[in-house]
Amino acid sequence: MAASGQTLLLLLLLLTLAEMPCSPSPRLELLHACMPGIVEGSRVRVACLDGSHVDGYECGGGCHVGMFCQEDVEEGVELLKIERSKTILFPARPDEELQRRFSSAPQKHAERLRQVAHRVHLPLLWELYKAKRLSGHPIHQYMLTIPSRGQSFLNWEQHEREILACTNLGQSVQAEVSDLDFVFRHLSLHEEMTWDDFLWGHSIILERCFLQGLLEPAGFVQHACGEDMRPCFIPVMDLINHDLVSSCEITGDSSHIMLRAKVNSCLRGGEEADVQGSGS
Repeated sequence: MAASGQTLLLLLLLLTLAEMPCSPSPRLELLHACMPGIVEGSRVRVACLDGSHVDGYECGGGCHVGMFCQEDVEEGVELLKIERSKTILFPARPDEELQRRFSSAPQKHAERLRQVAHRVHLPLLWELYKAKRLSGHPIHQYMLTIPSRGQSFLNWEQHEREILACTNLGQSVQAEVSDLDFVFRHLSLHEEMTWDDFLWGHSIILERCFLQGLLEPAGFVQHACGEDMRPCFIPVMDLINHDLVSSCEITGDSSHIMLRAKVNSCLRGGEEADVQGSGS
């Protein structure tokens, strides 16, 4: 009971400290600048949610954002589309450098490394970081707009996690951090990225990715295992908030990923476009 009360008090304190009046957002400016090079035919615009600035959830100062219609939209109408070539799929084969690091790791750690790397989708994390690091990558500028810290408990500071140390949540977080640190150290990932970069990529997979089967053309049957259940990253689509009673859906064809208003769902100008929760 004491631990639960302490947890609730901490969460309330963090929420109280997090909100402050919204100010012009460099993150929004960057998003508006790079989106035209990614999306086609957009009927939506990124804007702040409720005018509240969320501490730690920004790129150089900014807001928790959402996608809003710029005009009235009839049911089934396409709001925006993105070329498949500008998405980051789960790689069919891990990057050669990443494979080399696995081969060079001590054999006694091989099984645990394999298990943790599989669970955290390390091949995709590697590709996400490459997109951020390489200036020539098609969505490099977009990746720079993604907040440096995610919203999961893994991104809390050490002293914040220590407050929850005696709770089930705190123990789960500590175990996850331990596994991530194990992979980071034994694959010598510090030679390619910082620990914060590693958590950044992991947060994207937890919070911003969709199941790869969503990118398939209409009629595709999504199975319970295989490549269609792996996560993938769709730039701009990751800005769309989720709701159980959603107004929009994400579909795909052979060349593009689309956001459409659902059948029997009309949106008015200024209304937020959302999708049913289906991330990885």
